[in-house]
Amino acid sequence: MYKELLEYSKKDIYPFHMPGHKRHLQDSYLGTAAEFDITEIDGFGNFHSEDPGELFEDLYSRICRIFGGKRAWISVNGSTALILAAIHSLVPRGGRILAAAHNHKSVYNAAYLRGAELIKVSAPFLDDLEIEGGMSPELIERHLKEARDESKKIDAVIFPSPTYEGIISDISLISSICHKYNVPLIVDSAHGAHLGLYEGYEKEYNCFDPIKLGADLVIKSLHKTLPSFGQTAIAIQGHQEQQGGESIFDPKQFEFFHKIFQTTSPSYLFFAGIDKCLDIIEKEGAQRFKNLKKWLDDSRSTLNGAVLKDTGAVLSLPGKELIGKDYIMGFDPTKLILKADGLSGKELHEILLKNYKIQDELYRNKICLLLTGMMDDEKGFDRLKTIARD
Repeated sequence: MYKELLEYSKKDIYPFHMPGHKRHLQDSYLGTAAEFDITEIDGFGNFHSEDPGELFEDLYSRICRIFGGKRAWISVNGSTALILAAIHSLVPRGGRILAAAHNHKSVYNAAYLRGAELIKVSAPFLDDLEIEGGMSPELIERHLKEARDESKKIDAVIFPSPTYEGIISDISLISSICHKYNVPLIVDSAHGAHLGLYEGYEKEYNCFDPIKLGADLVIKSLHKTLPSFGQTAIAIQGHQEQQGGESIFDPKQFEFFHKIFQTTSPSYLFFAGIDKCLDIIEKEGAQRFKNLKKWLDDSRSTLNGAVLKDTGAVLSLPGKELIGKDYIMGFDPTKLILKADGLSGKELHEILLKNYKIQDELYRNKICLLLTGMMDDEKGFDRLKTIARD
């Protein structure tokens, strides 16, 4: 897609078609991006067609090759649209969803639109960090067992893994429980698109891709942790085949709702960005993730237990030690949960931003959350380490 758009931009073809900037929107920051911003013209397929064309089929096959899974879908409306489509395709109107209480708001919105009942299951709350732990397999099974009566039937299970802060639940056990009761498992892995791309951390932190652990549908936001534009996401179907004589996941039904929740004017810039993202993963991913591991390990070693230069507060970066507690099966080490004893999250946030020009992802009462990824560079981690007193 990226290469074809690049070649097309060099041709002397006048655009008597949308979008209205006519590929002439030059800007010192936007550069020549508008030259890639086309509509469904000859040679570039149609995102919404039953036969979208070779360029899209190539994207889908590359996604499956890189991330695993049986089938893939692209979203230019973020993971939100994929969650809406997933719940609509699996849950009948007025149905019931077993959902983590800390699910993304799109799950709540999908239930509202579908007129579905949400049966909320809370994960343990880690008071010292103000984050949720993992999902309890026993609690999920209890709900599914109680719902075997047709009038109480649960149509789908959905929860995030990893969470925003990197907490990973026992997907393997939970998926086997769901399939025991013939209920599909949707894993919102919006914050874990990178999982499965680098083996260097998998066994150490038990952070495996949920698509390899039995989930029926995994939703990933490419833009959150990988080099892709905002709004780009993918859904991947797992390899579950038949349960109880019926398909546990119907890709045609998902496809139907997927098209409903996607704009009919998708940006080819986003498609090109996804293609470029896949290129970077395939060509540079191994080395970039290796470098990232080195910088992360070094940062944790330097900062954990160190003293904040500005106040003398003791710093901590919890991570691997969380595994095995509160139903936490694994941890995403690319998430840095930074805490300074005696300081609020806001106070630490202000010190990082004002004194070191470090912008965190978010802060809460007790923590600051810093997100890292394969496109980070050593300079950023060197700057982060300077907050510690020598």
